[in-house]
Amino acid sequence: MDRVFIAHRFDELDRALASEVEDLLTSYELHATTGRLLGGDDLDDTVKKKIDEADAVIALMTRRDKLAEGEVWVTHPWVVNEYDYAVAKNKRAIAVVESGVRWTGMHGGREHIQFDRDQQNAALLRLSKTVAKWKSDAGRRMKIQIVSKTLKLSEAGYNYEYRFRQDGDAKPWQAGKAQEESGGVFVYIDGVSSDRVLLQIRVIDARTGQVWTSAATPQHTPVFIDN
Repeated sequence: MDRVFIAHRFDELDRALASEVEDLLTSYELHATTGRLLGGDDLDDTVKKKIDEADAVIALMTRRDKLAEGEVWVTHPWVVNEYDYAVAKNKRAIAVVESGVRWTGMHGGREHIQFDRDQQNAALLRLSKTVAKWKSDAGRRMKIQIVSKTLKLSEAGYNYEYRFRQDGDAKPWQAGKAQEESGGVFVYIDGVSSDRVLLQIRVIDARTGQVWTSAATPQHTPVFIDN
C-alpha cells in the first residue's frame, strides 16, 4: 500500500483539515493525492485516473448547503461522486462525515467516521486506526532482484507477474512493477503478509507471448528465471 486519494472541498477550512489528513498519511509512509485544482461536480477522467492509481480513498464529507428541515446539511457532490466511484472499484474507502451532514444513499450503511469541528482530534484518531488496519491488511512491500542468464531483462518489452505460495497453495498471479536499478532489474511486490510465504515470478515477452516462470523462492533472495 502506497497511495491514498483524499476527496475534499477546496476552501481554506477544508484544506486545513485535508492537510492534517495528509500529515497523518505521511506518518504511515503513505503518499496523499487529491483532485486539487480539478474540483467540480463532474467526475472527470483525470480524477478517475488518480483514484484508480490510489490504494485507498478518504472522503471528507463536510457541510455544504443547509436544508430547511433544521440542523441538517448536504455535502459536496463531487466528494460523494469520488467516494462512490472508489467503492464501485472495490477500493478501500472511508468517509469522514461532519456532524449534521445527511449520510444516506447507496452507501449510507457503510462504516464511516463521525466528525465534529470541536473534537477534530477524536476523528483523526479513529482515522489513524483505520489507516493502520489498511496497512496491516495490505501487507508489506518487498524489492526482489530478477536474474537471468539468457534474457536481456534491461530491454523493453517484458511484463512481470508474481504470486505467493504457501503450504502448497498458490495465489492468483498479479502484475508486478519492474525497474532497472544499479545491480540489475528488480520487481516491487506488495502484500507480503508472512515470512513463510514463497514468491514465484514469471516474465512474459509482450512481443512473442513467450513465458518464463521461476521456481517458488524464499523471500530476500534473488529469483532466477531460467528454468
